[in-house]
Amino acid sequence: VGMIYKVRHMISNDLESIALIGYDATDCLRRHLKKRNGIGVVAELNDHVIGYMLYEHNPDSMGIIQLVTYSEFMRCGIASSIIHQLIEKSRRIRKKKIVAVVNERNLAALLFFKKHGFRAVHILPDHYETGDAYVMELNLC
Repeated sequence: VGMIYKVRHMISNDLESIALIGYDATDCLRRHLKKRNGIGVVAELNDHVIGYMLYEHNPDSMGIIQLVTYSEFMRCGIASSIIHQLIEKSRRIRKKKIVAVVNERNLAALLFFKKHGFRAVHILPDHYETGDAYVMELNLC
């Protein structure tokens, strides 16, 4: 039997739950959500946040800022469900692509995005303190 969770828009009350996932930068989250093009969604199971994504609307694309799942729920399809909803929404509103910047050392994220059709199109040298980043894109046209 699979888990029944829902994905919904993030609200300010979610910030405390998100901090428990391991991202305790509520100021950064608040700034993102206050931006005109900044959007957040959460995956919720039994009224508990188990994952979230921050993304932004750009003129021709969607930019994924963060996609995080609570560790005990990794590899359960939650991030895939969130990404599929973003892909559907992006196609519906005729965006040309979805972009994510991924740390070169984050093999799980690189493989996740590759599995969902993203390709590495650029390298950003020294983007992170730990090294380079890959710009991953999913073309929707």
